[in-house]
Amino acid sequence: MDFGTISVRKDFRHEECLSSWQAVDGKSFHEFSSYVTDENFGNPTTILSPGDKMQVRAYRVVMKAGIMSANVLPSECLAFLESQPHAVFPVAQGLRVLFQERRNNMPAEKWYVALDAKERLGKNRVGALCFPALTVFRGIPRYRVGVYDFNEPLSPVFEFLSFTNKSRGRK
Repeated sequence: MDFGTISVRKDFRHEECLSSWQAVDGKSFHEFSSYVTDENFGNPTTILSPGDKMQVRAYRVVMKAGIMSANVLPSECLAFLESQPHAVFPVAQGLRVLFQERRNNMPAEKWYVALDAKERLGKNRVGALCFPALTVFRGIPRYRVGVYDFNEPLSPVFEFLSFTNKSRGRK
């Protein structure tokens, strides 16, 4: 799915992006994980700034051919993303910007995940590395923000997000 080009709003502040997300849009959420915090996800590879532009695409996870029980690992999805020209990794902050810009155009029954290098990920309740995911449901409230273990395979319900830099002068 191609979400097109999204822009980081002028009032965006990296330091409080995630805490303000829940405060501003809380009524839209079925659940908002207590692990999706500015502290836990405060060091992504890409720090967004107001006015940044990114092309966003979602890639569906496909089971490995002929292996019914072996799904794709997040590290395999990350390797694909890292091979893309001009890839950026805003992780949870990227999910927030996508939500702000495209929430009404996000197909239901999808789990959108944002990946980054292991050393940039947050930790869950047992201290395992985790990445954030935005789930879109059919009902109301319609959204869930959660975390998933980086070492666990992804099933075909997941779609991993590709963020590509469209801002001039940025890597």
